[in-house]
Amino acid sequence: MDIWKELCFKAFNGEEAANHLILYLEGCGKLTGTGFTVTKSALSNDDRALLEQMGFIQQEDEYTLPGDQWPTFLETKRTTRVEWHEQRQRELRQQLNDTLKQVPVLGGVNEQQRVAIVTEFARRFATDAGVIPFMRGLVGFLRFQLFKDQLADWQCYEYVLTQNGQEVMVEYVRLLQGVLGFHLVSKQEQEQQVVISIEAADQDDPILTWRMSELLSDHALSDILSVLPKDQAVSGYKLSGIARPVRLSPTMALHHPQYLVQWIRHLLLHCFSFIRK
Repeated sequence: MDIWKELCFKAFNGEEAANHLILYLEGCGKLTGTGFTVTKSALSNDDRALLEQMGFIQQEDEYTLPGDQWPTFLETKRTTRVEWHEQRQRELRQQLNDTLKQVPVLGGVNEQQRVAIVTEFARRFATDAGVIPFMRGLVGFLRFQLFKDQLADWQCYEYVLTQNGQEVMVEYVRLLQGVLGFHLVSKQEQEQQVVISIEAADQDDPILTWRMSELLSDHALSDILSVLPKDQAVSGYKLSGIARPVRLSPTMALHHPQYLVQWIRHLLLHCFSFIRK
């Protein structure tokens, strides 16, 4: 069974030969009165050697796994998949932590360069379905921040960043930290710098809290949103209680009619807050 488990690990890691053999067994094998049987005509010499090591017996033009062992093989594959997934998540989590420490927060990027980089990011991943949760979360966060006098926080599930592998994850972090200047925050601060932390909602779904950059004005947010998809998430955002140094911009609202109603609503709420006092 150790050989079968190792074969499953190789298949989950993308090894073509291992994946082909497992798919062949599952798709072409059949249960008979003597056990689980596959024809040998489509098997390579290496495949046949592996089957014999796993207990298959050659009978004329077939290989047979005697008795009722095949369900145990399938259960082993299932548990191996869980084990592989957990190991993969640990690896990605460590890679994410390393990336968060290595990518500097927003340095030397002006507004035109920022919009150009975001435009290129949106173009590259325009047809990638795996990026949709991240993109919708980001768009919702930027829109949530518009016309508010406090910095906003975005509670983002870790798997949104890690589910597409290391290369895409690094692109996400470069965009969030290196281009947009977001901070990954915690309740603890050390030496007046934000401490990187991952707060777990439960053991399976860690949550990262990103805080909006104080350098992004409403005008800058609007320009960034103009090059991103329109679809957005509607939850996971809240105000941090930290004052936003960038003032609200009624001129920007007039130049961007799609945000005018939102600006008027914020202005009315701001006025009513003084009345209540």
